[in-house]
Amino acid sequence: MVNVNVFDWDAADNNTLTSELRNIVGGTWKVVGMTDEDRKSIILKIRLVLSLFFKRNIMDEIVFWQQSHGLMYANLLELLRVKKVNRITIMTLIYKESKGFRGKIKYNFFKRALQSKHVNTIICYSANECELYSNIFEVPIEKFAHTMLGVHDFKQDISKYSSDKGYLLAAGNSNRDYKFLTEALNGTNYKCYIIDRTCELSDTDNCKIVRNVNYGEQLYSFIENSQAIIIPLVDENISSGQTVIIQAFMFGKPVIATYSKAIDEYITDGVNGYIISKNKQDLLNKIEDFYSDEKKYESMSKAARKQYEDNFSYEAFSKNVANIIAARKKTY
Repeated sequence: MVNVNVFDWDAADNNTLTSELRNIVGGTWKVVGMTDEDRKSIILKIRLVLSLFFKRNIMDEIVFWQQSHGLMYANLLELLRVKKVNRITIMTLIYKESKGFRGKIKYNFFKRALQSKHVNTIICYSANECELYSNIFEVPIEKFAHTMLGVHDFKQDISKYSSDKGYLLAAGNSNRDYKFLTEALNGTNYKCYIIDRTCELSDTDNCKIVRNVNYGEQLYSFIENSQAIIIPLVDENISSGQTVIIQAFMFGKPVIATYSKAIDEYITDGVNGYIISKNKQDLLNKIEDFYSDEKKYESMSKAARKQYEDNFSYEAFSKNVANIIAARKKTY
C-alpha cells in the first residue's frame, strides 16, 4: 500500500511535510501536486480527484494539504457509496457562510464530506476553529485536531521589490475589512500598501492597492521593508490571517490585528503585536506606538522573530502534522 500527500502546488518529492510523514508515520509516500496554471482549472482538479478514486484500493493514508481536493474526494466516495479503504486527512479548512441557494449547496458540500466515514482527521490551525466547525457541521469534536500553522523561513533570501521603507502593510484577501482600514487612515500621514489581488477599493491619498504581487518573494520584500503589518478582519468568528501573521513575525515585524476568536493563539498582545477592537482611534493609537517609541518597537520586533523561530517554523509545523496523523493511525 502507498500513502499519498496531495498539494495544491507543484511540491517537490522531498518537501518538508512529506519527509516528516515518511519519518514519523512510516511507509511509502507519494507526492501529488498541481502547477499554478493547472490549479486555475476546475476540470484538472476533478481529474486529479478521479485519478485518486480509481487508485484508492492501493492507497492507505491520503493527506490533503488544501481542503478543496479533500472535500471533492470525500463527496465522491459518499456519492458512490463505496467501501472505506483510505484514512483521509483534510488540512487548511476554511468556511465562510454564503446566503441563498448557492450557500445551501456549499454548506451541504462541506457537511457531507466532513461527516463522511472516509474522513478520519480534520486539521485546523486553532482550537477555536475545531470547536466552531464541529458545531457548524455537526461533526464530533474528536474528529478534529489542531496545530499552529508554520511557513518556510525566507528571511535571508529576499530580493528588493519595494524601494520604500517604513510604511504600513496589509496583505491577504480572506475575511479582510480593508474599507475600515482605508477610512481609518484617511487624513493621516501614514502610508499604507494593501496587497490583495481581488480588492475592489480604489487608491486613496495614503493607501495604495497593489494587485500584481505574487504571494512569495515579492510579498516578502514588501513585508521586509515595512514598519508593521495590519490585519483588519470582517467576521471575528472566522479564523483567518494566520499566514500573514507568521510571515510578518518571520521578518520581525509586529502585527496589529482586529479581534477574532483565534487571533490570541498567534499574537501575544503588547509583546509581539496588538489585538484591538475594530475602532479607528484604537488602531491609530497602536500605529503611533510603532513610530514614536523606538525602544518598544525594537523589543516587539525581536519578540515577533523569536515567536516565529520557536513556534511557527515550517519544520515544527510539519512534525506536528505528522505526529497527529501517526497518533490517529493507531486509533483507527
